[in-house]
Amino acid sequence: MLKWMIRRDIPFLYYVDDNFWELKGDTPLAQYYQAPEVRATLELAVRHAHTVIVNSPLLGAYLRDRFGAKVSVLRAPFDFSILAENCSRLPHPLEMRIGFAGSVTREGDFVEIIPALERILADFSEVQFYFFGYCPPVLRNSSRVHFFRHVDSYEDFIRLKNECSLDIGLAPMADSESNLYKTNNKYREYGALHVAGIYSDSPPYRDSVRHGENGLLIPMDAEAWYEAIALLVRDHDLRDRIADAAYEDVREKYAQTTVAAQWRDLLLRFARESPKPTLSRRVIAADTVAIRIGGWIAKTRLRVTLKLLRIRGWARGFIGGLHGG
Repeated sequence: MLKWMIRRDIPFLYYVDDNFWELKGDTPLAQYYQAPEVRATLELAVRHAHTVIVNSPLLGAYLRDRFGAKVSVLRAPFDFSILAENCSRLPHPLEMRIGFAGSVTREGDFVEIIPALERILADFSEVQFYFFGYCPPVLRNSSRVHFFRHVDSYEDFIRLKNECSLDIGLAPMADSESNLYKTNNKYREYGALHVAGIYSDSPPYRDSVRHGENGLLIPMDAEAWYEAIALLVRDHDLRDRIADAAYEDVREKYAQTTVAAQWRDLLLRFARESPKPTLSRRVIAADTVAIRIGGWIAKTRLRVTLKLLRIRGWARGFIGGLHGG
């Protein structure tokens, strides 16, 4: 499809939400994006797009510098309609609930702060940890650690997290190249759910989190994370102020209706600036012939394959009959 549009000078927009070029390691996801064919397709899309849409300013700069792409940075949204009126947070006055949500690929983000979490469990008997999708194995045996497996539906996941009524949300992020280009997803979710967040002091969060106001920005150090978590556990007023400020900020800047208006402006500008593609009858006829030829080739291959299978089946039966005789 990309090549078809490029050959005919048909303008298109391309949206990408992660830096797939910097995914390292041997996980299935990393191996997929390291494949030459996938890299070639990504580069084709980025180089020839009228505009590449990203959510991270750093990713936008990366694509401009490496591929010469024309980039537009739009905020990623949060859909508040997921949180219906009946999705209420349940009070839990005798507990302090601390949570994290992520896939098993986030294991590396916890390596440096696990000692801090173990100390928090030992020092504060009221603390309960809630992990969604991934839980550090060393913590799973504790009766005060609750683990929820991956939920396919994003809407159901958000409602589940809301029903757990977290007080504090964790967003650790290891100092890896690929993590630099991620979005502030945890900030949007914690803010929308009225949760006071503690975030890694890294690019995805520096543009949105004001330390001490709508979140805490903490370097990836076990002692620093212990002190930050302990502070919010002890200081009820600070925790509430951070949660309130984050909620108002996410409501104002990241609500789906607000971000949708930005997308609408971009699409209208794209429609005005882009020349209308005019395909001549000759081009349309050539495409039609190519499609028909491709279909005929595919059908011919299928017929040949079926015949070969019949011949092989007949041969097996004949040979089997000889052996049986």
